[in-house]
Amino acid sequence: MRSSDAALLWAARLGTDATGLLCTSKAVHGIGIDNLSLDQRAVVNSSIPRAIAQARHTHTRGTPPRDLATRPAETFICDGFGPHSAPSPIDGATYQFEAVDEATSYAYIASARSHTIADW
Repeated sequence: MRSSDAALLWAARLGTDATGLLCTSKAVHGIGIDNLSLDQRAVVNSSIPRAIAQARHTHTRGTPPRDLATRPAETFICDGFGPHSAPSPIDGATYQFEAVDEATSYAYIASARSHTIADW
């Protein structure tokens, strides 16, 4: 993986721009990005307008409030996605699974190396 790919991957995972990525990298261990060239910064920052445009995308429709769960753990909304093009540098995971409690909006997230029923 090229260094610009690693920077773009980490920026996308953290939801930040090049400056935020460098600040985060200085504050934590394990990212492995100490400096970004001007070209690398341009690559990372060029992905931001696309992310903003996707965030503004209008959803088809939400669940009417009368149909939402009223008690915690009554309804979980689950989703999984992957495989990612690059495994996580932390544990090698290539899939992510999410479950959100509809009543409390509490989210559970897990990463896995495979996409099987046992992982869910």
